[in-house]
Amino acid sequence: MGLCINPDCEKAKKQEDQGLSLFCTGCGSSLLIHDLYRVIKYLGGGGFGTTYLVDDCGTPKVLKILHNTDPKAIALFDQEALVLQKLNHPGIPKVETGGRFDYLPRGSQKPLRCLVMEYIEGETLEDYLAKNNYRPISEKAAVRWLQQLLEILALVHSANYFHRDIKPANVMLRSSGPIALIDFGTAREETQTYLQKQQGKQVTGIVSVGYTPYEQEHGQAEYRSDFFAVGRTFVFLLTGKTPDQFTGSLKKGLIWQQEAQGYRQELRDLIDELMRPDVEERPINAQAVLERLQPFEDFHKTKLINQVVSVNGEKEIDNNNNITIGINKFLLIFGLLTGFVGLTAGLVIPFNNSTKIQEPSKSETPKPAQTAKPAPPKTTPTPKPAQTAKPAPPKTTPKPAQTAKPSTPKPTPKPAQTAKPSTPKTTPKPAQTAKPSTPKPTPKPAQTAKPSTPKTTPKPAQTAKPST
Repeated sequence: MGLCINPDCEKAKKQEDQGLSLFCTGCGSSLLIHDLYRVIKYLGGGGFGTTYLVDDCGTPKVLKILHNTDPKAIALFDQEALVLQKLNHPGIPKVETGGRFDYLPRGSQKPLRCLVMEYIEGETLEDYLAKNNYRPISEKAAVRWLQQLLEILALVHSANYFHRDIKPANVMLRSSGPIALIDFGTAREETQTYLQKQQGKQVTGIVSVGYTPYEQEHGQAEYRSDFFAVGRTFVFLLTGKTPDQFTGSLKKGLIWQQEAQGYRQELRDLIDELMRPDVEERPINAQAVLERLQPFEDFHKTKLINQVVSVNGEKEIDNNNNITIGINKFLLIFGLLTGFVGLTAGLVIPFNNSTKIQEPSKSETPKPAQTAKPAPPKTTPTPKPAQTAKPAPPKTTPKPAQTAKPSTPKPTPKPAQTAKPSTPKTTPKPAQTAKPSTPKPTPKPAQTAKPSTPKTTPKPAQTAKPST
């Protein structure tokens, strides 16, 4: 986007966008102001000049153009550039070196006096309240904004300047929150020369209805005149009404407090002190006002902490209740599960006991089965039914056959009967029961049971002969 700023150009009057062209197609003037800045938006204008939004290689800035050729107006314009270059504060627009220059449109003999400064994104306090249906601001916002504005004035006054035109239209509320003071065109340096001119009343009068103090209307402004304008600005913010809508007098001042009952009395009294008709009764400097504001700031910090503690306390109580409910639920579920498990165990345990009584050999057989496994390394299938394992290998069958032949008498059939019920794992224990039945030959068959090799089998056969 590109706009022409030549006051005599028809396209400039219509604010016709000429895109990225370098020169105006109507008057031929350069669209890069000072060879640097491209005008992209019209911001506003008045009797003194016009304000535009310009682009400086991607950075938005403000371009102020002075149309008034009166020497006093030119002096004020130059004064603003000088003040803004000297002051360095986040609440004051910055002006870089070379920000004040003249621009000569094509075919014109009158240069335009230009000033490029930092662009502050946000709304003036006047526009902010208007867009908010003139609803008064909160006390916390009032204290914070008043504190920020006085910090700016502390710097301005320490540099021997005073603003002389503080009002809601000249105070910006940034989109990020902080306050900024703009339009330093009426700012004046307080020097001895100025004080002497004051006595002779040869001073330019700057008047904003409702905000200008009485002494300034008579050409006797000083730095405490800014306090009066600050107080009137906050009357507007706390009531949503302009100061000229209230009655007042030189003795009593402005009668406005009845319209601001929702604020602490100390704050309203402080604003009244800023607006005292007699300049000598106002605070001595900005630092004194900031000290008066400190208790308000501490009050709101304590209030915020109490709110946080209260909220956290409620959250902690809720958390404790939730924990208690969770524990109760867990205990209830655990009790139900325990009762169910106990009931199930009462039904299952008698059944298991009956099975143990009916089949005692099965529960005891696993242990001898483990000892029997290492004895015969090759007869690992023996844990399976012993009867099937014996006929499977032909070598092992004759060994028990030899032992069966000599065991024709009565003692031998008894182990045979025990061998029948003995599953693949009960054979050794019936042998132990056979020990008391026979006097001494029973341990020798136990030796034959350990070495199942063919060499050891004939020995028990010999012992079997004398047993007859």
